[in-house]
Amino acid sequence: MVRSPSRSQTSIALSGDGPDAARSVTCPMCHAEASLTQTALAAGGAWRCVRCGQNWDADRLTAVAAYAVWAADRDRAAGTP
Repeated sequence: MVRSPSRSQTSIALSGDGPDAARSVTCPMCHAEASLTQTALAAGGAWRCVRCGQNWDADRLTAVAAYAVWAADRDRAAGTP
């Protein structure tokens, strides 16, 4: 299951701004910590998750975050908890 990050968290994580810029990013699929910092990700870095094998970069993380927001909005509109 994909965690639903807020829109502001996603933009901060991908821009490299803010207090968490030096923190490692995590895989949205299995939540394993990556060996890549958010700053490196914003600079164009990518990684392959050691736990689930998925390849991630800033564009793919943005797409996953946008889908999570869309799914939450759809569920809210449909009245699904």
